[in-house]
Amino acid sequence: MGQVTDKFKIRQAAHLSGLTTYMVDYLCKSGILTPSASPRKPGRGTPRWFTFGDIVLLRVLQRLLEAGIPVSRMGKSIREFQRRHPDFTPGEIPGTYLVTDGKELFLKNHGMSALEDLSSGQFAFAFVVEIDSVCKEIAIQLLEAS
Repeated sequence: MGQVTDKFKIRQAAHLSGLTTYMVDYLCKSGILTPSASPRKPGRGTPRWFTFGDIVLLRVLQRLLEAGIPVSRMGKSIREFQRRHPDFTPGEIPGTYLVTDGKELFLKNHGMSALEDLSSGQFAFAFVVEIDSVCKEIAIQLLEAS
């Protein structure tokens, strides 16, 4: 296995994402995901090359499929995510959460409380409240008060 900045062939991408090579091939052929490191005009017999960011997206798709969410409806959002964030590494991740309603894909960026609709670029919600952090704040206040 190479560095995270390397290009990966379809078998490596499938293995790292938890998908079969057939599913990765289907996602590419159907236009849901485009391998970022491949030539712009792929032809028959041209190998697909995936980046670390592509593999992260494949793993996200694997988890969505595992949860029973049909990713075929999210192609526009996935393509827009790839366009805006063509290649990211473990040190430079474009957001903290990807959220879906089963149709659209939303990104929560670092330091922002709004979710961005990846298919339109619009902010979908005014803010997101992390219940875990609220619980921790109250627990700290209770400990300080006692």
